Amino acid sequence: ADTMPMAATFSGGTWTIAALPWGQRTVADETLALDPDFIGEALQAISFFRGRLALIYDEDCALSSASDALAFYPATVVTQADDDPIFLTSTLEEKTKFLWMVNFNRRLLIAGEDAIFEVGSTDGPLRAASATLQNVNGYDVTPRMRPFAVTARMYFSADTDVNDATGEADTAVVFALAINPATPNAADEALNTATPNILKGAEVEAAVYGQDFVSVYGIIGTNQLVCHVFRYAERQRIQNAFCEWELPESYTIAGVSQDGSRFFIHFPDDTGS
Repeated sequence: ADTMPMAATFSGGTWTIAALPWGQRTVADETLALDPDFIGEALQAISFFRGRLALIYDEDCALSSASDALAFYPATVVTQADDDPIFLTSTLEEKTKFLWMVNFNRRLLIAGEDAIFEVGSTDGPLRAASATLQNVNGYDVTPRMRPFAVTARMYFSADTDVNDATGEADTAVVFALAINPATPNAADEALNTATPNILKGAEVEAAVYGQDFVSVYGIIGTNQLVCHVFRYAERQRIQNAFCEWELPESYTIAGVSQDGSRFFIHFPDDTGS
């Protein structure tokens, strides 16, 4: 469909963006071979995991057939095959919208508004019949910062001290979540508890440079920039550097983004920047 993810292909010095040949229903009808339930939903993120294409939307995760990354219909309805598409949903009592996916060390973590999940299996291999979606930690993960995995940890920003009256977070804190051990929630570490208020309402972009994790926070509607640098040696964090800049008063930050080794600070058009 036109609203499904597209492919960007580079050939002969030219980039081409085109629709993909998504798999169609080849057996039975819509009552037996159901349409994927992401149809009509806004896709939040896309990734690959163990040979399958992974999509998240609302509080659900869909993984394509293991034999065809573009197929979300079963090859047969007589029995469930190991490589059939997989559809998983949150089992939390309260609705939690999925925001991000982190694919790291053959693990797929999903960060939602109210919890962090892991896609796994009850018997080892990722099969349609045994796939699971396990809640591994409960954080109000902010949509303003895309999580990153560095060495054995995932770094993400979590909203804290949510105001019951407005539903908005008073602070946001960057956390490190251990994801290398068998229990991924074994070691949590708040990295910037001393300066949480600076992140309130911040638009955040982060990047990984080698073994270092760098995050830049642009305080939207102000001229304030904040930067954190976390340095590593032999998989252990050895330094946490923090700096803050104040731009000229005529500059009001509208957002931040990152491309390769560069960060970009966005300003409204009337600043001339």
